Amino acid sequence: FLRDIAQKRHFVPLCGGLMDSSRSGPPPSNNMTTNRFALLGQADSSDSRLKYSSSMGGKGKGVSGSNSLEKDSRNLGGMMRDRDREDMRRMGSGPSSRENSRPRYAQSGHSPAGSLNSRMDRDFSRSEQPSSRGGYQDNREATEARVPPASTSDLDEEEGKRKANTIFDEWCANNNAEETLSTVSDTFVGPNNMRLLVRSILNKVIEGKPHTRTKFADLLVVILQEKKVITKKDVIAEFQTLIEIGDDMVVDIPFFWSIFGQIFAPLITNEVISIDDLRAALDERPLNDRAKVVAEVFKSLNVNEKTSIWTSSNAKLTEFVPEKEIDNFVKSNNFWFLTGNAEPAVDWRKHRDNLAKILQGDSDKAMDEAHAFLAKIEGSVSKKAFIEIVTMAVIKASLKDGKLVGRQINKFDKLILKYVDNTEDLELICLFAIKNFVVKEAALELSVLTESFRNLYDDSIISVEAFKKWKDDTSIEPLESEGRLLATKTLEPFYVFLAEADDEEEES
Repeated sequence: FLRDIAQKRHFVPLCGGLMDSSRSGPPPSNNMTTNRFALLGQADSSDSRLKYSSSMGGKGKGVSGSNSLEKDSRNLGGMMRDRDREDMRRMGSGPSSRENSRPRYAQSGHSPAGSLNSRMDRDFSRSEQPSSRGGYQDNREATEARVPPASTSDLDEEEGKRKANTIFDEWCANNNAEETLSTVSDTFVGPNNMRLLVRSILNKVIEGKPHTRTKFADLLVVILQEKKVITKKDVIAEFQTLIEIGDDMVVDIPFFWSIFGQIFAPLITNEVISIDDLRAALDERPLNDRAKVVAEVFKSLNVNEKTSIWTSSNAKLTEFVPEKEIDNFVKSNNFWFLTGNAEPAVDWRKHRDNLAKILQGDSDKAMDEAHAFLAKIEGSVSKKAFIEIVTMAVIKASLKDGKLVGRQINKFDKLILKYVDNTEDLELICLFAIKNFVVKEAALELSVLTESFRNLYDDSIISVEAFKKWKDDTSIEPLESEGRLLATKTLEPFYVFLAEADDEEEES
């Protein structure tokens, strides 16, 4: 057929066919054969000439007739649909069909222009673009929307410990309840992960400094008050896990049971855990261990708090203390409220003077004896009176001939730090106690007031915020206002120094 066409010099070039170089002009328009090819060209989608790539028709092969052309067209359509489906499956997970086709073009020596792959590339490229009716992008978004969310899983122990410590350090630094609660809720999802949080921080603070245990208890108060985050039962369960190995813990941490009492006290004060819960948590321990915990709890509370908390519970003293030791337990700790008897009146000034004498005694044993003395009296007076006793005793023991001795207060002021424990309210009580002692009690030179403030600042015993609040706070009790104006005037140079220190810190 091609030979016949060539002989008549009416040839329409096809990819892979023979070119007639002797005639360059267009074929006569009245030739019937040409009309047949023109009709075939019209049947194509948009091209005026149908070209087959070598991969489709085989190199050097042409078209052998209308039946063959129709068959090839059907094959071509099927292959295009197959190719479309294959490309759509690979969308988003690898290179496009256009990119994959370039090496084949390079290997076969054919240009992609005008080939089937090129046309499919154009069609596929158009299919990738978003259209008003959705298209590929909408399909992808719909597929992603159907992906189910990942299920909540338990955190790895080490990962959970690391995250818990980070959250706790941030809590200690900023004390931001709302932000910390949000972070905890997002990071430790589910009861198992929440128990991991409690366990990790508990293990951290059990050997930490006293103020970290208070901060941990405060954090637990925040978490427990948001009842959807963790249950009281889960918190107590984690406590019990450590309580069960208490005998081993005491070997490394002799005050282990007292430390537990320090953690429980704020929880009980804030009513997120009760005395009855404490009894249940210690249920498997001997009475002697229970007595140490409950004693520490009551020492941390003021007189009104511990009386109210105890009388509102269903607990019995014999559930915490061996019956034959109850009298000694009450007397040694001054827990008269437990028996319903009136507490003997104690003049807190007597305690102050006794502590000052201890500090002025043998320098090697003074601090140890002071701690032992304070442990005895701590439960017998209110928290405010206790801080005043410690503060005034330190100032009194640091005086010589009515003047403050710097090296003495530098040695004793660590006692103040232990009991104010970086708590601003207690720091304010300490500052007012110094003012009252210098201005009212001992009628000392006002320079003692300035020197005391400066030493407590230099030794980082009292925070800058507490110093500023003491000066600016107008909501103080009338009893504390006496002599305050005089004291404030005397302390003007100290507060100028604080302001300059702040400016230097900001500039640096």
